[in-house]
Amino acid sequence: MTPKQYSGNALSRVMADPAMAACGLAAEIAGVRSIKVTRYGRFLGIWRQTVGSFDWYPAGYNQPQARLPTADHVTRYLLSTFSAGNTRA
Repeated sequence: MTPKQYSGNALSRVMADPAMAACGLAAEIAGVRSIKVTRYGRFLGIWRQTVGSFDWYPAGYNQPQARLPTADHVTRYLLSTFSAGNTRA
């Protein structure tokens, strides 16, 4: 399912950001209000859109480890956390 097919997902803007691909990050729709994030094919976690925020569930966690107010903040978080020079990923 492409972002155009599921335009109700505010996280589709995250998926369309060219800087994501430049860092090896990929996102795909995982549900009505969720995207799955991978880096070079490795599963990193899921962003879920909730009322008033976006919650980050990293791989292996069943509780959100980050909560951000907008999809733009989600993009910045992903790029700063998983950029090419960052060793946390």
